[in-house]
Amino acid sequence: MYLIKTILTTFILPPGIFIVLLLVTSKHYLFKKSHSAGISLFIMAVFIWLLSIQPTADYLLSGLEYVNSIPNEPTGDAVLLLGNGQYTNTPDLTGLGSPAEEMLVRLFTAYRLYKAQDMPIVVLGYDIDTENTDNKPMIERFLTDFGVPEDKIIIETSSHDTIENARNAKLICRYMNFQSPILVTSAFHMKRAMLCFKRVGLRVIPVPASFKSNLDAYYYWKSYLPKSEYLDKSAIAIKEYVGLMFYSFFY
Repeated sequence: MYLIKTILTTFILPPGIFIVLLLVTSKHYLFKKSHSAGISLFIMAVFIWLLSIQPTADYLLSGLEYVNSIPNEPTGDAVLLLGNGQYTNTPDLTGLGSPAEEMLVRLFTAYRLYKAQDMPIVVLGYDIDTENTDNKPMIERFLTDFGVPEDKIIIETSSHDTIENARNAKLICRYMNFQSPILVTSAFHMKRAMLCFKRVGLRVIPVPASFKSNLDAYYYWKSYLPKSEYLDKSAIAIKEYVGLMFYSFFY
């Protein structure tokens, strides 16, 4: 019963339902002798299935995430934390708004580095939400809730992408005389981030957070069932590869 329930659930929910619909439509066109349409739909179904399974997601992400390993004892004089989205004006324990899931892991990694070495945290590219009840940027509210003093938090809000993060970080580090900044971002994003920081001439110590792939994963039959979480991971990886190509050519 468990096996039947698992398979049925997989193909009732997206992306499984779309794969089924594409295969059924493909079969219909093949019976109608519309071979080009039938084959195209079949290839599309296979492509979506491949992007929606764990081995593919792990393979795509691992090529990004394991380029920079976490140092055994990362030591620096400041944390450069790259922003990654928020839920605006949503209810929270101490105000309005909260970090998106990916940002929350980055945030807590930065806090742990602060806790270990009492260094400032520079948050790069994060919008100020002035509708918070305490009129603070949401990310600053979370950091102070964790126990980080306000004088240890620097919020930079003018960056819109990773290359602007790097440029503005260089200006801040020069002004504050930070000599050994530690860069915190998601593991899948670290390769592109390091490329940008290298382009602007700022040397940083990478500390990747939120690894999503497992090099030692054991795959069994459920690993090959399509799931939205694996499709999301594949999409994240593809976006990063496209971003790397863009940044390599234009910056």
